[in-house]
Amino acid sequence: MSRNIVLGLQIPLNHALGLVNKFIEVCPDEIWTEKKGGWPVWQQIYHALATFDLFIAPPERDFPAPLADADVRGLRKVSGILIPKAAVQTIAAAVKSRVDSFVKGLTNSDLPKLNDHLFAQLKMELNLAGTLSSLAGHTYYHLGSGDAALRDHQRPGVF
Repeated sequence: MSRNIVLGLQIPLNHALGLVNKFIEVCPDEIWTEKKGGWPVWQQIYHALATFDLFIAPPERDFPAPLADADVRGLRKVSGILIPKAAVQTIAAAVKSRVDSFVKGLTNSDLPKLNDHLFAQLKMELNLAGTLSSLAGHTYYHLGSGDAALRDHQRPGVF
């Protein structure tokens, strides 16, 4: 059972999720609530993490319940609530655990297979290799908005 490609695809996911944690730690509250690109910074970070629910099937064990409705998670409306950084950190830790569990069960021969969970959720035909790379890229994209907000306030970004 070869896993070298799987492990290679896990590297950017781990990096992106590590940057999410770093961003949450360094982001001041006034920037956390600021809009960047039309969305509150916190909502973009939460959205990036919530997307893992659509792409990776939740494990049988407990996972924190969604903190906002589907339209907020999906960036279809600006949230009327604020989700605090500590709550998003809890979600980030749960996502990291799920990603690790999901990747642990994959071999290189699994990568070309259709992501059945994603297809059931969105009717999107994406294989498992595409799933892993898409999640990393999507997370980096939304982190970029957060980084831009930090830099707009003369603070260093996280990447």
